[in-house]
Formats: sequence, structure tokens, C-alpha cells
Amino acid sequence: MIIAVFFLRVILVVQLLFYKFSISNLIGGFYDIQWKKDQNACTFHYNSGINFIDCIEECLRRKRCVSVNYSRSKLFCEINELASYLSCPLVQSVEADDFIFSEKSSWDSRIVGDCSSNPCNFNEICVSVNGIKGFTCGMSDCGLPPSFFNADLKSKNEQVGSKITYNYNYKGDQNPFGVNNDEVHFQMLCQDGNWEFISNASSSPCQYPGLFTSVIEMTLGITSFLVPRVFKHGEEWLVIQRRCNGQVPFNRSWQEYKYGFGHLETEFWIGNEIIHQLSINGYETLGVEVYADHLLNAGYYRYFSEYEFKVDSEVRNYRAQFNFLTGNLSDSLTYFNGMNFSTWDKDNDNHTTANCAANHHGGWWFGSCHPANLNGLYGVHQTVGLSWWVDRGIWIYPTHTMLMMKKNSHNI
Repeated sequence: MIIAVFFLRVILVVQLLFYKFSISNLIGGFYDIQWKKDQNACTFHYNSGINFIDCIEECLRRKRCVSVNYSRSKLFCEINELASYLSCPLVQSVEADDFIFSEKSSWDSRIVGDCSSNPCNFNEICVSVNGIKGFTCGMSDCGLPPSFFNADLKSKNEQVGSKITYNYNYKGDQNPFGVNNDEVHFQMLCQDGNWEFISNASSSPCQYPGLFTSVIEMTLGITSFLVPRVFKHGEEWLVIQRRCNGQVPFNRSWQEYKYGFGHLETEFWIGNEIIHQLSINGYETLGVEVYADHLLNAGYYRYFSEYEFKVDSEVRNYRAQFNFLTGNLSDSLTYFNGMNFSTWDKDNDNHTTANCAANHHGGWWFGSCHPANLNGLYGVHQTVGLSWWVDRGIWIYPTHTMLMMKKNSHNI
């Protein structure tokens, strides 16, 4: 096997030396090499410092690869995939003096030995085992860029090296900070076979002392989305709402509350559809954390309480169930048990004359109307703003809020 592979490599070198602008199919299928051509869309992997034959092998070892571009002067190899995605339009090869372009289908795959039949998965690379018959499969490529329920893929960054990044914008409010709508909100980086989240927040993130925060990708059923994760007392919580600086308005339409809006690094609503999916997949505990002035003027104070929490589907207007469990924050959410979600353009509250969502400047599970308004106006010390009823005639007006969900122990 090793001798045969070596022989095939020699044949290819001879062909390259004797046929400068066209290669005929003398043996085994080494042909269709287009000189001074480069197909510059669809590249998903790079290698530098290798010769053309090694570039061909890099492609043959990947089921995902369909062609290569190779720079002779820079010893630079570009590996291309099928033209089947937003960032990879159908294009023809273009003039490029320093490049060679060739398609995988024209090559003799026997030069990669036992990897010739593409035995590995779509995003893996096949590596022959030295000295013996066989192969191993290793993770190499990340596959198609992730798709998210609450974000749109905008563009692709190609850079020299093995790293590729895709640019995304959050759905809903695409311009919460008064910046250009084309601003990249975050990126997904393909590195070593895995997608990594990179934030491009355009303003300072909300700070919560003592909590480690990261953004993760989740998949529930066929729905994939990004969500911030925090660890509190050793437990994992997924953040579904955050207020901290008033930069994102929360008086939104039904559709915006359905799909979510804002910026995951600052203020946002994750989306009622995602909240529903979380609640039917075992995330049945709601954590409510607010920062507000202490009632006894003892300075800034942190309140936290937990509730049993479920949210129905849109067919039932995202009807919610709240049941107080524990905490140092007064129970003001049980009032909303069994209430439908309301927005200014879809009034589902129990008030006979008023539109609670419109009057209190945010969507919520209003009754008639509320003892807690965590989606109201920021910085307004009235019940139309961020507010929480504590006792008869006593309210607190938070400067920071965070709603988060975790799995019950029996669902883990």
C-alpha cells in the first residue's frame, strides 16, 4: 500500500512538471487542473507551508471538500466546500495569476490509502495509520455555521490561517444603541472543530458581582439559540431577561416579545417562544434577582427569590404559572398565576377598561394591572417603571433586574 501511494504521488509530480496549462488523464485520474484560477467563495479550511500534492491530500481526507485553490509562490492551500449556503454563493473560478484550482472529483483518491473511500463523518478528517492498514477519524471542521432562533447570520470573515468567523445580528431590535444596523453583534469562531462564541458588544456589559456569566448555544428540539448562563451557589441558571442601564426600550410588540430583542451582553428579553421551550424541557424554576435601594435607607441591596414557573405556547397566549418557593423578595408574582402575556398591540390582561401593557410601557403577564413591573420604564420611580410591590403602600424601584431559569433536581 505504501509503495503504491508513493508511486501515485510521483506520477502526479511528473504530470505537473510536463503539463503546465492542461493535464490529461494519463492514469488514475489526475486531471482538470486549472492554472491561474481561484474559486474564492466556499473556502472552509486553510493550510500554509504545504505543497500542492499535500493540498490535494488535505481535501481527499475530508468528505466535505469538493475542490482546492493552491498558491504556488506562498505554498498556501484553500479547501472548498459545496456552494450551498448564504456565505458560500454559487460562483465560477476567477482569474488569479498565483493560484491553481482543481476539483476533487478528478483525482485518484488512492493517494490517501485507506482514507480513499471517505469513511469519516462530514466534519471529520481521515488520517491513515502509519505502517499498518487502517485509519482514524478526527474532528477537523465545524460544519455549516450555526443557525439561531434569535439571531441572523450576516456575513463571513475569511482570514489566513485555520480560523473562520461568521458574523451575526440579534433579531428584534437591531439598533438598540444608536449604531449602524450593519454592526456585528457577535461572531461564531470555528476553531479545532468547534464553534466558539465571541461577543462584539457595543456598550459596557451589565455587571453582576459574584456571578460568572457566559453565553452558550442551546438546542431544544429543532430550535437552536444563544442564552447567557450564570452560576449561582453552584447551580446553573439560564438568563431570560436583564435590565441594567435603560439603553433598550421594552415597550415592544407581540412579535418582538415572541422572538426576543435587545443585546445579550446588556439588556434583553430572550423571547417568549424560547421561555416556553425551556419550561417544557425541565426548566421549571424561575429566579428573580433585583438590585434596589434598601427600604431602611441602608444602601444598595440585592434581593432574590425563586418560583415554580411554567409558560404555555403561543396558542394559549404564553399563559404563565407562578408559585412562590423561597427568597428575601416579597411574593409579588403569584398574583400573575394563570395570566396571559400582554403587549401594547395584543391586550390579554384582565382589566376591563385599561390596556396594562400600553399604560405601563412593557409586555408582561398582566392581571389588573400589576404588583410587579420588571419590563417597564427604566429609572422611573413609579409603577409605570421598573417596580416591585413590597407591602401596603411600599414599593421598590430596581436599577438592575435579572430573570433566570434552572432545571428542577428531578429533571436533571
